[in-house]
Amino acid sequence: MGVEWRHFLDRSRFVRIESEGAMGGRSNGYMQILLGGGYRWSITPLLALDIMAGAGVAGGGRVDTGGGLLLDAQLGLVTQSKSGYFFELSIGHVWAPQASFKAHSASARIGRAFAVPKAANQEVELADLAGYSVLPLRIRAAHQMYSRSNPRWRTHHADLGFNNLGAQVDYFPTAWLFLTGQGLAAYSGKAGAYMIGLLGLGIHLGGTVFAEAEALIGAAGGGGAAVGGGLVRQVNAGIGLRLNETTDIVAKVGRLEAFHGRFQARVWGLSLGYRFATFTRSPQ
Repeated sequence: MGVEWRHFLDRSRFVRIESEGAMGGRSNGYMQILLGGGYRWSITPLLALDIMAGAGVAGGGRVDTGGGLLLDAQLGLVTQSKSGYFFELSIGHVWAPQASFKAHSASARIGRAFAVPKAANQEVELADLAGYSVLPLRIRAAHQMYSRSNPRWRTHHADLGFNNLGAQVDYFPTAWLFLTGQGLAAYSGKAGAYMIGLLGLGIHLGGTVFAEAEALIGAAGGGGAAVGGGLVRQVNAGIGLRLNETTDIVAKVGRLEAFHGRFQARVWGLSLGYRFATFTRSPQ
């Protein structure tokens, strides 16, 4: 499970970055980050073929990737609506040239394509924004502390909690609802290999002082966390304070647990957020 970002250089060529983590099988803790590009061949106005290749790093989950170098090639069939939402199915091959790891891959993606106004200068005329809508976003620098809720939550150092640092990106389709993607990694508690990636929904209520709640699902592993195949869920709730028009601070408490493992943790979180907006429209 993971996320991907693409940027089209023209109507056919694009660059991409993706990151995924294992959430099933016996390879919890495996994660990969790939950079690459691709070419889109349009079959009809709403159907296209994507040819993609990439390279990056991967490791964890007892997967033999050697020094970590990973290569990837994919072929995908994508259908896109006029509103910009798309669905893609792809097949591919991934391999570590320095080790024994080789695998066939099958992927399903759902997302949204959008265009932004061109800004050759620092100022954009109001008339140039006709047809665009506002995309409200928030980026958060986050710290989370885990403490055990199950005495067998880790395969080693079960008596130690651990701390994590990461980033969170929120999109607000309405003033009270947001979609969120989050990634964190451990830096203490003998859990240095632990990483987690989550996607979910959140509710935001209030003004200068506000309340928030989140429901998340994703993949985690490493650091001795007994997460089974790696699939995890997390719920959070807390209060926040708007420091000014663009900045807020949020304190949350929550619970994180594995679907198929013994990992259960109490979560204490603190984040500093920056709000901004950009203008987007569906691609022509």
